Amino acid sequence: MQPGLIVGIYGTFRREKLIRELKPGFAGVEVSCLPSLEEAKQVAAFAEDNGLQFGVHFPLVKGRYEGIPLHPYITGRHEERLLAFSAIEQDMRDAKELGASYLLLHFPKPALLEPGLDWSDWRFPDQGEAIWASDYNIVDERALAFSAFARLFKLSKEIGLSIVLEHDITHPVHYQQILPELFAAFPGIGFCIDTGRLHMQEHTDPGFSAIEFINRMLPYITNVHLWTVRLGQNKAGGHHPLLPELKPEEGWGDMAAYLSVLSGVEQASVLFEHRADLVSADDLDRCYQWVESVLRGE
Repeated sequence: MQPGLIVGIYGTFRREKLIRELKPGFAGVEVSCLPSLEEAKQVAAFAEDNGLQFGVHFPLVKGRYEGIPLHPYITGRHEERLLAFSAIEQDMRDAKELGASYLLLHFPKPALLEPGLDWSDWRFPDQGEAIWASDYNIVDERALAFSAFARLFKLSKEIGLSIVLEHDITHPVHYQQILPELFAAFPGIGFCIDTGRLHMQEHTDPGFSAIEFINRMLPYITNVHLWTVRLGQNKAGGHHPLLPELKPEEGWGDMAAYLSVLSGVEQASVLFEHRADLVSADDLDRCYQWVESVLRGE
């Protein structure tokens, strides 16, 4: 892989934080949940001044859209979808005007939870963003999924901004069938792999293999979000930086294996979606160096 390494700006734009986390050769930033459009303009100016690209993880501004959760329900009920796409379109237009290269959303939303599995370590910021699959019609889910992709594809073409969809919790109907079909049918939409969610899903759903899923989705991956967590500690915040000494036998994700398979992607935007304050400056550098080395197949 030729990775375009980027860091996140979440919640507020702090230059001193970015100075610590950005390294020479990094390609850009991904922003989310800023307090105002004015601050978003400051980020855009910072990116332009420093030759950085930037993408937006919905929402650009937190709390801007009344009745819209952090992850809009693009496969929810009729009224939820109408609200979701209205907000998404506005965020896309604002992101495009600011010079962003993409808008990223979670899919599917609401997520479908398989009954009988232990979901206790997962965090759900908003009530209703995850529902029981047993209470839902899977045929309807397929139709809603294709409708959502078609609408996002149309908006992307109309506005001239790329759409990237990041997997959330994935029900077997998604990771075995719907997702590969959707991305094959709508090649203009990018796919984001999240290593923390891969680890969590693999240890929640015995039928899910992270490696098999990455391989199945490899042709469609345009973005990667990197973080890890020790099993049982996700509700405390998760998002620990990747380090080679964090071993699977101690409850951490098998990040070396995930990165090795991801090295087969030709090119991707790779976000360090971690809390850099959890480690020292030296360990942060080791994280960057190790990740880039493995992704480049070295």
